Amino acid sequence: MVFKSNYTILKTDCLQTGTYRCQASNVIGDRLKNVYAEIDLFVLCSARIDQRRRETPHIVSIMENDDLNITVNLIAYPKPMINWTMRNSETGIISIANVYNSFSISEHSSTLSIRNISKSDYGVYTMYAFNNIGLRYIKSIEVIPQGKVI
Repeated sequence: MVFKSNYTILKTDCLQTGTYRCQASNVIGDRLKNVYAEIDLFVLCSARIDQRRRETPHIVSIMENDDLNITVNLIAYPKPMINWTMRNSETGIISIANVYNSFSISEHSSTLSIRNISKSDYGVYTMYAFNNIGLRYIKSIEVIPQGKVI
């Protein structure tokens, strides 16, 4: 006997990128036989915020000499280019910020880390993510001094 099975995704989106597996089991005599087939699905999509994760706030307040860690979680396929800039709140000078980027097939994160933050680190940090599919994703976060706890 031969069975046929279908799985149809009517409308794909970024989150459906992945490996799909069809598995069948059959008992012949006293032995269990498993067979499977896998197919990879890659859904093209522009860089965008991963709404399954907590979104990074637009304003972050932090005391001088504390450590700053800002992570932005994205989904995109293919893998995006991710860059950050920083506009200093006192001088207005824009510079490139150092970050750590982590990539998987379609889920990505970019983390800005500054140890022992100083006055020159306060300003607006802007992340740009682009992968040639659609528009680039832009996220700006203002880092401001935190007042003293009373």
